[in-house]
Amino acid sequence: MSLQSRLITLRPPKAPASGVSRLVGIDLARFVAILGMMCVHVWVPDLGTRLGIRAWSEGNASTLFAVLGGISVVLATKRYIDAGDVAAARWARVGRGAVVIAIGLTIAFAGSPAIIVLVPFGVALWCAIPFMRAPSWVLATTATVLGLGSGVMNAAVRAPMANPQEFGSISWADLAHPLAVLRGVFSTGMYPVSTWLVYVLVGMLVGRAMAASERQWRIIALLAVSGAGMTAASVALAEVIYTTVGRSALLAAYPGLAAAVPEGTPVDALLRMPGFGAPSPNWPSLLLDSPHTGTALDITRGIGVAFLVIAACMALNAAASPRVQSLIEPVRAAGAAPLTIYTVHILALAVGTALAGSGDASTAPWYAAGPGALALHVGLALLIGTALALLHRRGPLEALTSAAARRTARIGL
Repeated sequence: MSLQSRLITLRPPKAPASGVSRLVGIDLARFVAILGMMCVHVWVPDLGTRLGIRAWSEGNASTLFAVLGGISVVLATKRYIDAGDVAAARWARVGRGAVVIAIGLTIAFAGSPAIIVLVPFGVALWCAIPFMRAPSWVLATTATVLGLGSGVMNAAVRAPMANPQEFGSISWADLAHPLAVLRGVFSTGMYPVSTWLVYVLVGMLVGRAMAASERQWRIIALLAVSGAGMTAASVALAEVIYTTVGRSALLAAYPGLAAAVPEGTPVDALLRMPGFGAPSPNWPSLLLDSPHTGTALDITRGIGVAFLVIAACMALNAAASPRVQSLIEPVRAAGAAPLTIYTVHILALAVGTALAGSGDASTAPWYAAGPGALALHVGLALLIGTALALLHRRGPLEALTSAAARRTARIGL
């Protein structure tokens, strides 16, 4: 039996309620999120453009990952909620979050140059537990308030600090300073929970809409239209603010910057470069959409891009023939194992960096940075996805988190 024919047999039939098809689309979107993170980690940045591979992946990939996490909060606990076991659903989420955090604390010791998202992501999932049974308007209101205020708050907290980012990847060793870790997780780290909770809550709203509607194409259309509108409006508004008043104000705030930039580096690329979890305290930065700053426009753009990717992946699967579905089955299986694939990617990145030694990314060997490195990491992810599909297995770390969720859910039963 050929590989393709074996993969065809793995495809579950499209259920009447289209729930299976919908979940496949989410798996494909998860793979896109991980692919975007890989681009950020290994693609050599081009400071002269905002339209390159890394420029569009920066910030948007991690946001997509977080929004999908919010969708999973709803879908993974739906059977408990439907059965009226709300406490079990909450305890299951405690177990899953604990495993995600533990994995993040552990792989931080690998020495990867990437800042690992798992600890703040797991904490954000914990923070979403009180909202699991809250009305949707509560989720929307909370997300709006945090979206408008978290960037400003985090900038103010960091203003007196010597470094713009207190923590990168958080390891077990850092827990010796618990108050600093809490501050880093919620406000002064690369992925502050005060911002990431916005994405998780938005994802929960999307997950609720998916669970409540049998009209899959309606969900796809709503995500596509709202995503396109949010993305276009955020980018356009930020561009207007920057070109009219922002650029001159930022140059005035950094009077020696224009003369100090390296030759060939556009000053605009530095003024609008990605942040470290918060914008600078200068007012123009608070109004722009620079990635990883948590400003209102950064959050809106990231959510808009996430909606577009999710809609595209759902539409691709819904319209695909059985032959096409079989061909993308390794991608789907890899996307269904995001924790496993992400962890392997981080470890492989650490190995490649160690072998390459120190140096500039533009001169790093092919396996450490650039198109070759990206192909290597994507190939490894697809290899794992193919193996999981053929073996009818979940990712090992996904199996671990599910087992932990089942055990902790018993507390609430």
